[in-house]
Amino acid sequence: MKVTIIFAVFVFLFVGNALALPAAKITIKAVDEGRNAIVGAQVKISFSVPNESGIGLADINTNGITNSNGIHVVSGQTIGLVGFCVDKEGYYQSCSGYEFKSSTLSIRWEPWNPTIEVVMKKKRNPVPMYRKYLEALPIPAFKTPAGYDLEKGEWVVPYGNGVVSDLVFTCENEYVSFSEAKTNCDLTFSNPQDGLQEYRFDPNN
Repeated sequence: MKVTIIFAVFVFLFVGNALALPAAKITIKAVDEGRNAIVGAQVKISFSVPNESGIGLADINTNGITNSNGIHVVSGQTIGLVGFCVDKEGYYQSCSGYEFKSSTLSIRWEPWNPTIEVVMKKKRNPVPMYRKYLEALPIPAFKTPAGYDLEKGEWVVPYGNGVVSDLVFTCENEYVSFSEAKTNCDLTFSNPQDGLQEYRFDPNN
């Protein structure tokens, strides 16, 4: 009987503490690349809270729209983690998150109501882009050019169902034994302006 009573009290305290999470307040400010306010942007914010089962986390979601100053202010209870996404027609969606570091007497998170500036990039002449991930790609032929279609993700005819030779591989293979082998491939492109372009991005943007 004593064990049952102690267990019941423990569950009551756990649930009570879960419901009494510190409050957080945050301001999202949407701006364009020239730091001009974006009015009427859709803002979706998620406050992370403990799952009802007591295992893992769940999100309490809220939606809003930026005002004439590009600002949307929202508050809610959380364990200190807030995620958000900002959408506006004509702009690329921008998502990020914020982690509060400390709370005041378990009542509210500090800093109280930080302003997070979200820079949204305008869509200008968008060009379709494709990403492919391959662990291994068997070479279909040696000493003869073989085209690879990036959009379809396949070798072109007659080695696959690809149509456009975005990449052209010409490979040579010298095999004597497992420990004595060499494969060399030359990469060329079908069009004069095709090629590889290195792009370094700002991890904070």
